[in-house]
Amino acid sequence: MHSSWKFAAVALLIWIAIFVYGAEGTAVSTRTHPTADQSRHPPELAAASGSGLDNAQAPSGSPNVQTDLANLTATLYPRSEGGDGNASQQIASAYQECWLYAMNPIGFTEDMRNRGKLRPDLATKIAQASEITSDRCDGFAGKKIGPSAINAMLERAARQGNMAARTELFVQNAILKGATSEQIKSAAVDVLASGDPDAFAAIAPLMGAPSAGDLQALQPIPAGSPVSEAAWNIAACRLGRQCGPDSRAVLQMCLGGGINCELRDIQSFYEQVVLPPADIPKLRQLVGLLTQGAKQ
Repeated sequence: MHSSWKFAAVALLIWIAIFVYGAEGTAVSTRTHPTADQSRHPPELAAASGSGLDNAQAPSGSPNVQTDLANLTATLYPRSEGGDGNASQQIASAYQECWLYAMNPIGFTEDMRNRGKLRPDLATKIAQASEITSDRCDGFAGKKIGPSAINAMLERAARQGNMAARTELFVQNAILKGATSEQIKSAAVDVLASGDPDAFAAIAPLMGAPSAGDLQALQPIPAGSPVSEAAWNIAACRLGRQCGPDSRAVLQMCLGGGINCELRDIQSFYEQVVLPPADIPKLRQLVGLLTQGAKQ
């Protein structure tokens, strides 16, 4: 890693330690309880630019003109084979988005229809998410782009130096097999120094409950709680990851995980659904620290 990246990361760690942790390592808040209006998505986030495959996405409300991801990946394959880690990572992302649909398009559509019947209040939103995904993924119908193909492309991207792919593979391994606090902290510092929004999102699951075992060793990295996980995810949005209602991230939360089928943007989901109001000031403080440090 470039020495200036390391310097910026270390500087941010010191800053977080001073402003977030007290003498005994207890998190403290310097902000007041937000009102209902203040807890909504800040206007500066609504205008955040996208990264990766989401850049090819049509505006909200235009699901029938979404980019055909199979055609897009076809243009990326030569770059991937030529050593472009970003292209390889984008191909892996397309596979992740589309593999369930590709395996059985009719079954996928029927499953989404049945989900809507179980939740009539969300039927329109689920249908919208299903339609967007079907439009984007139809070119992959019948193709074998499942977990083995996804991991193969992530491994290629990681070998080619892509930070998001390296981080995603590390997180997979850490959650399945475990990782030391030193390894987790090192990975988080690398992600922070890179400023890569996809890497921020990739490491976020590890910065929640899976890293709660030794918080002392991880300080001052935000880790070990739902607030920390949310902060890394929202920081990814601020750094350029698409996080709006029709973004890949939100659609996959609903279609793949069965959550957030109201199609809230990422920040609104965490602030209105996941976290209690008392945690919002701390969340916003951590998001600010992470994003400011990543831009140094």
